[in-house]
Amino acid sequence: SPKYPNSARKKGITGYVSFSLIVDREGQVKSYKVVESSPPGIFESAAIEAINKWKFKPAIYKGEPQTVKVSQTIRFTLT
Repeated sequence: SPKYPNSARKKGITGYVSFSLIVDREGQVKSYKVVESSPPGIFESAAIEAINKWKFKPAIYKGEPQTVKVSQTIRFTLT
Protein backbone atom coordinates (compact mmCIF):
# COMPACT_ATOMS: atom_id res chain seq x y z
CA SER A 1 0.00 0.00 0.00
CA PRO A 2 1.21 3.52 -0.69
CA LYS A 3 2.13 5.70 2.25
CA TYR A 4 -0.47 8.40 2.81
CA PRO A 5 1.32 11.78 2.78
CA ASN A 6 1.23 13.27 6.29
CA SER A 7 0.41 16.77 5.05
CA ALA A 8 -2.63 15.44 3.14
CA ARG A 9 -3.75 13.35 6.11
CA LYS A 10 -3.57 16.33 8.48
CA LYS A 11 -5.66 18.44 6.09
CA GLY A 12 -8.19 15.66 5.40
CA ILE A 13 -7.32 15.60 1.67
CA THR A 14 -8.35 12.54 -0.36
CA GLY A 15 -7.68 11.82 -4.01
CA TYR A 16 -6.25 9.44 -6.59
CA VAL A 17 -3.49 8.90 -9.12
CA SER A 18 -4.13 7.04 -12.40
CA PHE A 19 -1.27 5.41 -14.26
CA SER A 20 -0.49 3.72 -17.52
CA LEU A 21 2.04 0.96 -16.76
CA ILE A 22 4.25 -1.32 -18.81
CA VAL A 23 4.59 -4.66 -17.02
CA ASP A 24 7.31 -6.96 -18.33
CA ARG A 25 7.37 -10.75 -18.78
CA GLU A 26 8.57 -11.19 -15.18
CA GLY A 27 5.74 -9.07 -13.74
CA GLN A 28 7.91 -6.04 -12.94
CA VAL A 29 6.79 -2.47 -13.66
CA LYS A 30 9.25 -1.32 -16.34
CA SER A 31 7.80 2.12 -16.99
CA TYR A 32 4.87 4.27 -16.02
CA LYS A 33 3.11 7.48 -16.94
CA VAL A 34 0.85 9.46 -14.65
CA VAL A 35 -2.34 9.88 -16.67
CA GLU A 36 -4.34 11.87 -14.13
CA SER A 37 -4.11 12.90 -10.51
CA SER A 38 -6.51 14.67 -8.21
CA PRO A 39 -5.71 16.93 -6.57
CA PRO A 40 -2.58 17.54 -8.64
CA GLY A 41 0.77 17.52 -6.86
CA ILE A 42 -0.38 15.81 -3.65
CA PHE A 43 -0.26 12.03 -4.09
CA GLU A 44 1.98 11.37 -7.12
CA SER A 45 5.22 10.77 -5.19
CA ALA A 46 3.62 8.29 -2.77
CA ALA A 47 1.88 6.46 -5.63
CA ILE A 48 5.06 6.23 -7.73
CA GLU A 49 7.02 4.91 -4.76
CA ALA A 50 4.38 2.21 -4.28
CA ILE A 51 4.14 1.06 -7.91
CA ASN A 52 7.91 0.74 -8.16
CA LYS A 53 7.67 -1.98 -5.48
CA TRP A 54 4.76 -3.86 -7.07
CA LYS A 55 5.08 -7.26 -8.67
CA PHE A 56 2.36 -8.48 -11.01
CA LYS A 57 1.49 -11.95 -12.16
CA PRO A 58 2.79 -11.95 -15.75
CA ALA A 59 0.25 -11.90 -18.57
CA ILE A 60 0.19 -15.18 -20.49
CA TYR A 61 -0.58 -15.54 -24.18
CA LYS A 62 -0.38 -18.96 -25.84
CA GLY A 63 1.43 -20.28 -22.80
CA GLU A 64 4.16 -17.62 -22.83
CA PRO A 65 4.59 -14.61 -20.53
CA GLN A 66 4.12 -11.28 -22.30
CA THR A 67 4.97 -7.62 -21.74
CA VAL A 68 1.71 -5.68 -21.45
CA LYS A 69 0.35 -2.18 -20.96
CA VAL A 70 -2.13 -1.82 -18.11
CA SER A 71 -4.06 0.96 -16.40
CA GLN A 72 -4.07 1.30 -12.64
CA THR A 73 -5.61 3.82 -10.25
CA ILE A 74 -4.48 4.27 -6.67
CA ARG A 75 -7.05 5.90 -4.42
CA PHE A 76 -6.14 7.74 -1.26
CA THR A 77 -9.02 7.75 1.21
CA LEU A 78 -9.16 8.43 4.94
CA THR A 79 -10.90 5.89 7.13
